[in-house]
Amino acid sequence: MSHEELLNNLERRIPFNVMRSILKNKDMPTHHGWRNTKNIYKEECESNPLFLSKVLALQNEYKQHLLTGEKVISIYKIENEIIDDFTTFFDDFIVDDYIDPKSLYVKNYPFPVNDLSNIDDTIKLVDYDKNTSEIVLSFCSTRKVEEHVKLEISSFNTEVQKDYFIGFKELFGTKSYRKQLFDFVVINLKKQYVEYRVDASNDLSVNDQLKSLQRIKSHFLSILHGSNIDENKIQAHNLFPKINALYNSNEGRVCELAFTVDTGATFHERMRNKDIDIRNEDFHSAGMEAVDKINTYKIAIEWKKEVGPESFEHKLELLLNSNMREIASTRPKLFSAHILKCFNATQYNELLSKIL
Repeated sequence: MSHEELLNNLERRIPFNVMRSILKNKDMPTHHGWRNTKNIYKEECESNPLFLSKVLALQNEYKQHLLTGEKVISIYKIENEIIDDFTTFFDDFIVDDYIDPKSLYVKNYPFPVNDLSNIDDTIKLVDYDKNTSEIVLSFCSTRKVEEHVKLEISSFNTEVQKDYFIGFKELFGTKSYRKQLFDFVVINLKKQYVEYRVDASNDLSVNDQLKSLQRIKSHFLSILHGSNIDENKIQAHNLFPKINALYNSNEGRVCELAFTVDTGATFHERMRNKDIDIRNEDFHSAGMEAVDKINTYKIAIEWKKEVGPESFEHKLELLLNSNMREIASTRPKLFSAHILKCFNATQYNELLSKIL
Protein backbone atom coordinates (compact mmCIF):
# COMPACT_ATOMS: atom_id res chain seq x y z
CA MET A 1 0.00 0.00 0.00
CA SER A 2 1.30 3.45 -0.93
CA HIS A 3 1.63 6.22 1.61
CA GLU A 4 -1.16 8.15 -0.15
CA GLU A 5 -3.56 5.21 0.09
CA LEU A 6 -2.67 4.72 3.75
CA LEU A 7 -3.23 8.39 4.58
CA ASN A 8 -6.59 8.30 2.80
CA ASN A 9 -7.64 5.23 4.80
CA LEU A 10 -6.51 6.82 8.04
CA GLU A 11 -8.59 9.90 7.24
CA ARG A 12 -11.66 7.80 6.43
CA ARG A 13 -11.32 5.90 9.68
CA ILE A 14 -9.95 8.16 12.41
CA PRO A 15 -11.31 11.54 13.64
CA PHE A 16 -8.56 14.13 13.43
CA ASN A 17 -8.61 14.94 17.15
CA VAL A 18 -7.67 11.29 17.77
CA MET A 19 -5.20 11.17 14.88
CA ARG A 20 -3.44 14.21 16.28
CA SER A 21 -2.83 12.34 19.53
CA ILE A 22 -1.63 9.27 17.61
CA LEU A 23 0.91 11.40 15.76
CA LYS A 24 1.99 13.13 18.98
CA ASN A 25 2.44 9.70 20.56
CA LYS A 26 4.70 8.72 17.64
CA ASP A 27 6.58 12.05 17.90
CA MET A 28 5.45 12.99 14.39
CA PRO A 29 4.43 16.51 13.33
CA THR A 30 0.79 17.58 13.28
CA HIS A 31 -0.91 20.27 11.25
CA HIS A 32 -4.31 21.92 11.30
CA GLY A 33 -6.88 19.35 10.17
CA TRP A 34 -6.73 16.29 7.95
CA ARG A 35 -6.41 18.18 4.67
CA ASN A 36 -3.32 20.16 5.70
CA THR A 37 -1.74 17.15 7.39
CA LYS A 38 -2.22 14.91 4.37
CA ASN A 39 -0.88 17.47 1.90
CA ILE A 40 2.25 18.20 3.94
CA TYR A 41 2.85 14.51 4.68
CA LYS A 42 2.57 13.60 0.99
CA GLU A 43 5.14 16.23 0.03
CA GLU A 44 7.53 15.14 2.79
CA CYS A 45 7.21 11.46 1.84
CA GLU A 46 8.33 12.23 -1.72
CA SER A 47 11.66 13.66 -0.58
CA ASN A 48 12.39 12.01 2.78
CA PRO A 49 12.73 8.19 2.86
CA LEU A 50 12.98 8.14 6.67
CA PHE A 51 9.74 10.07 7.02
CA LEU A 52 8.12 7.79 4.44
CA SER A 53 8.98 4.74 6.55
CA LYS A 54 7.41 6.42 9.62
CA VAL A 55 4.23 7.12 7.70
CA LEU A 56 4.01 3.56 6.36
CA ALA A 57 4.49 2.29 9.93
CA LEU A 58 1.18 3.98 10.80
CA GLN A 59 -0.50 0.86 9.42
CA ASN A 60 -0.11 -0.57 12.92
CA GLU A 61 -1.94 2.44 14.41
CA TYR A 62 -4.67 1.98 11.83
CA LYS A 63 -5.11 -1.67 12.86
CA GLN A 64 -5.22 -0.80 16.56
CA HIS A 65 -7.81 1.90 15.99
CA LEU A 66 -9.86 -0.49 13.88
CA LEU A 67 -10.22 -2.75 16.89
CA THR A 68 -10.44 -0.18 19.68
CA GLY A 69 -11.50 3.19 18.28
CA GLU A 70 -15.03 4.68 18.26
CA LYS A 71 -16.99 1.62 19.37
CA VAL A 72 -20.51 0.86 20.54
CA ILE A 73 -20.53 -2.32 22.60
CA SER A 74 -22.74 -4.83 24.36
CA ILE A 75 -21.44 -7.24 26.99
CA TYR A 76 -22.82 -10.70 27.66
CA LYS A 77 -21.71 -12.67 30.70
CA ILE A 78 -20.89 -16.37 30.28
CA GLU A 79 -22.20 -18.56 33.08
CA ASN A 80 -19.80 -21.00 34.75
CA GLU A 81 -21.54 -24.13 33.45
CA ILE A 82 -20.66 -23.43 29.81
CA ILE A 83 -17.08 -22.18 30.11
CA ASP A 84 -15.73 -25.65 29.32
CA ASP A 85 -18.05 -25.89 26.30
CA PHE A 86 -16.79 -22.53 25.03
CA THR A 87 -13.19 -23.64 25.52
CA THR A 88 -13.74 -26.91 23.66
CA PHE A 89 -15.58 -25.21 20.80
CA PHE A 90 -12.79 -22.74 20.10
CA ASP A 91 -10.03 -25.30 20.69
CA ASP A 92 -11.59 -27.25 17.82
CA PHE A 93 -12.54 -24.20 15.73
CA ILE A 94 -11.49 -24.64 12.09
CA VAL A 95 -11.00 -21.14 10.71
CA ASP A 96 -10.90 -22.23 7.07
CA ASP A 97 -14.49 -23.45 7.37
CA TYR A 98 -15.64 -19.86 7.95
CA ILE A 99 -13.20 -17.57 6.10
CA ASP A 100 -13.37 -17.40 2.30
CA PRO A 101 -9.93 -16.41 0.97
CA LYS A 102 -11.52 -15.27 -2.31
CA SER A 103 -13.72 -12.71 -0.55
CA LEU A 104 -12.89 -9.08 -1.36
CA TYR A 105 -13.29 -8.35 2.34
CA VAL A 106 -10.56 -10.86 3.17
CA LYS A 107 -8.26 -9.74 0.36
CA ASN A 108 -8.45 -6.11 1.48
CA TYR A 109 -8.60 -6.58 5.27
CA PRO A 110 -7.87 -4.61 7.39
CA PHE A 111 -8.58 -1.93 4.80
CA PRO A 112 -11.96 -1.28 3.17
CA VAL A 113 -13.01 -2.47 -0.27
CA ASN A 114 -12.95 0.40 -2.75
CA ASP A 115 -16.00 -0.64 -4.77
CA LEU A 116 -18.94 -2.07 -2.82
CA SER A 117 -21.35 -2.24 -5.77
CA ASN A 118 -21.01 -6.01 -6.28
CA ILE A 119 -20.97 -7.00 -2.60
CA ASP A 120 -24.12 -8.16 -0.84
CA ASP A 121 -25.11 -7.37 2.75
CA THR A 122 -24.03 -10.72 4.23
CA ILE A 123 -21.77 -10.59 7.28
CA LYS A 124 -18.44 -12.32 6.63
CA LEU A 125 -15.78 -13.52 9.04
CA VAL A 126 -12.49 -12.05 7.79
CA ASP A 127 -10.00 -12.67 10.58
CA TYR A 128 -9.57 -14.82 13.68
CA ASP A 129 -7.07 -14.36 16.48
CA LYS A 130 -6.70 -16.45 19.60
CA ASN A 131 -4.25 -15.65 22.38
CA THR A 132 -3.88 -16.49 26.04
CA SER A 133 -6.46 -13.94 27.19
CA GLU A 134 -8.89 -13.37 24.33
CA ILE A 135 -10.44 -14.74 21.18
CA VAL A 136 -11.17 -12.06 18.58
CA LEU A 137 -13.41 -12.67 15.58
CA SER A 138 -13.37 -9.87 12.99
CA PHE A 139 -16.31 -9.38 10.66
CA CYS A 140 -17.05 -7.19 7.66
CA SER A 141 -20.40 -6.34 6.16
CA THR A 142 -21.97 -3.73 3.94
CA ARG A 143 -25.06 -1.82 4.93
CA LYS A 144 -27.09 1.11 3.77
CA VAL A 145 -26.65 3.72 6.48
CA GLU A 146 -27.62 7.30 7.16
CA GLU A 147 -25.00 9.81 8.21
CA HIS A 148 -25.52 13.38 9.35
CA VAL A 149 -23.03 15.54 7.45
CA LYS A 150 -22.15 19.21 7.31
CA LEU A 151 -22.46 20.77 3.87
CA GLU A 152 -20.23 23.63 2.79
CA ILE A 153 -22.49 26.43 1.57
CA SER A 154 -19.57 27.76 -0.49
CA SER A 155 -19.63 24.55 -2.57
CA PHE A 156 -22.93 25.66 -4.18
CA ASN A 157 -22.84 28.07 -7.08
CA THR A 158 -23.50 31.75 -6.40
CA GLU A 159 -27.06 31.74 -7.73
CA VAL A 160 -28.09 28.81 -5.50
CA GLN A 161 -26.51 30.51 -2.49
CA LYS A 162 -28.46 33.72 -3.19
CA ASP A 163 -31.76 31.93 -3.87
CA TYR A 164 -31.74 29.47 -0.97
CA PHE A 165 -29.05 30.12 1.62
CA ILE A 166 -28.99 33.85 2.34
CA GLY A 167 -28.51 34.25 6.10
CA PHE A 168 -27.47 30.62 6.63
CA LYS A 169 -24.30 30.06 8.64
CA GLU A 170 -24.32 26.26 8.62
CA LEU A 171 -26.09 23.62 6.58
CA PHE A 172 -26.55 19.96 7.50
CA GLY A 173 -28.07 17.04 5.66
CA THR A 174 -28.71 13.33 6.00
CA LYS A 175 -26.67 11.27 3.56
CA SER A 176 -27.79 7.74 2.68
CA TYR A 177 -25.19 5.41 1.20
CA ARG A 178 -23.66 1.94 1.41
CA LYS A 179 -20.90 1.61 3.95
CA GLN A 180 -18.50 -1.17 4.89
CA LEU A 181 -18.59 -1.92 8.60
CA PHE A 182 -15.86 -3.52 10.69
CA ASP A 183 -17.30 -5.30 13.72
CA PHE A 184 -15.79 -7.62 16.31
CA VAL A 185 -16.75 -10.32 18.75
CA VAL A 186 -14.30 -10.54 21.64
CA ILE A 187 -14.48 -13.55 23.95
CA ASN A 188 -12.66 -13.45 27.27
CA LEU A 189 -12.95 -16.85 28.93
CA LYS A 190 -10.95 -15.84 32.02
CA LYS A 191 -13.29 -12.94 32.80
CA GLN A 192 -16.23 -14.87 31.37
CA TYR A 193 -17.82 -12.50 28.88
CA VAL A 194 -18.60 -12.07 25.21
CA GLU A 195 -18.32 -8.53 23.91
CA TYR A 196 -20.01 -7.37 20.73
CA ARG A 197 -17.93 -4.46 19.49
CA VAL A 198 -19.57 -2.49 16.68
CA ASP A 199 -18.03 0.07 14.38
CA ALA A 200 -19.43 3.50 15.26
CA SER A 201 -17.15 5.69 13.17
CA ASN A 202 -18.39 8.57 11.02
CA ASP A 203 -21.31 9.41 13.28
CA LEU A 204 -23.58 6.52 12.42
CA SER A 205 -27.11 7.08 13.68
CA VAL A 206 -28.13 5.45 16.96
CA ASN A 207 -30.58 3.31 15.02
CA ASP A 208 -27.83 2.02 12.71
CA GLN A 209 -25.57 1.29 15.69
CA LEU A 210 -28.24 -0.76 17.47
CA LYS A 211 -29.06 -2.63 14.26
CA SER A 212 -25.37 -3.47 13.87
CA LEU A 213 -25.18 -4.79 17.43
CA GLN A 214 -28.15 -7.05 16.85
CA ARG A 215 -26.85 -8.30 13.50
CA ILE A 216 -23.38 -9.19 14.79
CA LYS A 217 -24.86 -10.92 17.84
CA SER A 218 -27.24 -12.99 15.69
CA HIS A 219 -24.44 -13.93 13.30
CA PHE A 220 -22.12 -15.00 16.11
CA LEU A 221 -24.82 -17.15 17.69
CA SER A 222 -25.41 -18.79 14.32
CA ILE A 223 -21.76 -19.89 14.39
CA LEU A 224 -22.39 -21.52 17.77
CA HIS A 225 -25.48 -23.39 16.54
CA GLY A 226 -24.99 -27.15 16.64
CA SER A 227 -22.40 -26.95 19.42
CA ASN A 228 -22.85 -27.95 23.06
CA ILE A 229 -22.97 -24.29 24.12
CA ASP A 230 -26.29 -23.36 25.73
CA GLU A 231 -27.03 -19.87 24.39
CA ASN A 232 -29.46 -19.24 27.26
CA LYS A 233 -26.47 -19.15 29.60
CA ILE A 234 -24.94 -16.16 27.78
CA GLN A 235 -26.76 -13.35 29.55
CA ALA A 236 -26.82 -9.64 28.65
CA HIS A 237 -24.93 -7.48 31.14
CA ASN A 238 -27.17 -4.63 32.34
CA LEU A 239 -25.16 -1.40 32.35
CA PHE A 240 -27.85 0.87 33.80
CA PRO A 241 -26.63 0.51 37.43
CA LYS A 242 -23.19 1.66 36.26
CA ILE A 243 -24.57 5.13 35.45
CA ASN A 244 -25.29 6.00 39.06
CA ALA A 245 -22.23 4.13 40.31
CA LEU A 246 -19.94 6.19 38.06
CA TYR A 247 -21.70 9.42 39.04
CA ASN A 248 -21.12 8.67 42.73
CA SER A 249 -17.48 7.73 42.18
CA ASN A 250 -14.45 9.95 41.72
CA GLU A 251 -13.77 8.47 38.27
CA GLY A 252 -12.65 10.88 35.57
CA ARG A 253 -14.52 14.10 34.77
CA VAL A 254 -18.27 14.02 34.16
CA CYS A 255 -18.77 16.12 31.02
CA GLU A 256 -22.44 15.29 30.35
CA LEU A 257 -25.24 14.22 32.67
CA ALA A 258 -28.99 13.72 32.27
CA PHE A 259 -31.28 13.03 35.21
CA THR A 260 -34.67 13.58 36.78
CA VAL A 261 -35.63 14.57 40.31
CA ASP A 262 -38.60 13.34 42.28
CA THR A 263 -40.58 16.54 41.58
CA GLY A 264 -40.71 15.45 37.93
CA ALA A 265 -38.22 17.97 36.58
CA THR A 266 -35.69 16.82 33.97
CA PHE A 267 -32.14 18.17 33.59
CA HIS A 268 -29.50 17.71 30.91
CA GLU A 269 -26.16 19.30 31.75
CA ARG A 270 -23.12 19.55 29.46
CA MET A 271 -19.57 20.72 30.17
CA ARG A 272 -17.73 19.48 27.07
CA ASN A 273 -15.63 22.55 26.31
CA LYS A 274 -14.38 23.20 29.81
CA ASP A 275 -12.39 21.23 32.37
CA ILE A 276 -15.10 21.53 35.03
CA ASP A 277 -16.54 18.31 36.44
CA ILE A 278 -20.34 18.61 36.46
CA ARG A 279 -20.37 16.90 39.85
CA ASN A 280 -18.45 19.90 41.25
CA GLU A 281 -20.03 22.67 39.16
CA ASP A 282 -21.63 25.40 41.31
CA PHE A 283 -25.14 25.28 39.83
CA HIS A 284 -25.23 21.48 40.00
CA SER A 285 -23.88 21.38 43.56
CA ALA A 286 -26.45 23.95 44.72
CA GLY A 287 -29.24 21.97 43.10
CA MET A 288 -28.10 18.78 44.77
CA GLU A 289 -28.47 20.42 48.18
CA ALA A 290 -32.13 21.13 47.41
CA VAL A 291 -33.17 17.54 46.59
CA ASP A 292 -32.88 14.20 48.33
CA LYS A 293 -31.53 12.43 45.27
CA ILE A 294 -31.29 12.50 41.50
CA ASN A 295 -32.22 9.73 39.05
CA THR A 296 -29.45 9.57 36.48
CA TYR A 297 -30.05 7.99 33.07
CA LYS A 298 -27.18 9.33 30.96
CA ILE A 299 -23.55 10.00 31.79
CA ALA A 300 -20.42 10.78 29.80
CA ILE A 301 -17.04 10.71 31.54
CA GLU A 302 -13.64 11.79 30.23
CA TRP A 303 -10.23 10.62 31.38
CA LYS A 304 -7.12 12.65 30.59
CA LYS A 305 -4.07 10.80 29.31
CA GLU A 306 -0.63 12.14 28.46
CA VAL A 307 0.80 10.78 25.22
CA GLY A 308 4.12 11.09 23.46
CA PRO A 309 7.45 12.56 24.59
CA GLU A 310 5.91 16.01 25.05
CA SER A 311 3.09 14.67 27.28
CA PHE A 312 0.36 15.84 24.92
CA GLU A 313 -3.08 15.76 26.57
CA HIS A 314 -5.54 13.27 25.11
CA LYS A 315 -9.03 12.54 26.42
CA LEU A 316 -10.78 9.17 26.43
CA GLU A 317 -14.56 8.99 26.80
CA LEU A 318 -17.11 6.53 28.11
CA LEU A 319 -20.78 7.23 27.37
CA LEU A 320 -23.74 5.41 28.95
CA ASN A 321 -26.92 6.70 27.34
CA SER A 322 -30.33 5.43 28.46
CA ASN A 323 -33.65 7.34 28.53
CA MET A 324 -36.15 8.76 31.00
CA ARG A 325 -38.61 5.90 30.50
CA GLU A 326 -36.22 3.50 32.20
CA ILE A 327 -36.28 5.58 35.39
CA ALA A 328 -39.89 4.57 36.00
CA SER A 329 -39.15 0.88 35.47
CA THR A 330 -38.79 -1.46 38.43
CA ARG A 331 -35.63 -2.80 36.75
CA PRO A 332 -34.21 -0.16 34.41
CA LYS A 333 -32.04 -1.56 31.62
CA LEU A 334 -29.22 -0.44 29.36
CA PHE A 335 -27.36 -2.92 27.18
CA SER A 336 -24.99 -0.74 25.18
CA ALA A 337 -22.13 1.65 25.84
CA HIS A 338 -19.92 3.94 23.77
CA ILE A 339 -16.16 3.70 24.22
CA LEU A 340 -14.67 6.63 22.34
CA LYS A 341 -11.36 8.28 21.39
CA CYS A 342 -9.18 5.27 22.23
CA PHE A 343 -6.38 4.31 19.86
CA ASN A 344 -4.87 1.23 21.49
CA ALA A 345 -5.89 -1.78 23.55
CA THR A 346 -4.49 -0.43 26.82
CA GLN A 347 -6.71 2.64 26.67
CA TYR A 348 -9.73 0.65 25.53
CA ASN A 349 -9.43 -2.04 28.20
CA GLU A 350 -9.09 0.60 30.91
CA LEU A 351 -12.48 2.07 29.99
CA LEU A 352 -14.05 -1.35 29.46
CA SER A 353 -13.03 -2.35 32.98
CA LYS A 354 -15.20 0.49 34.38
CA ILE A 355 -18.38 -1.29 33.26
CA LEU A 356 -17.62 -5.00 33.54
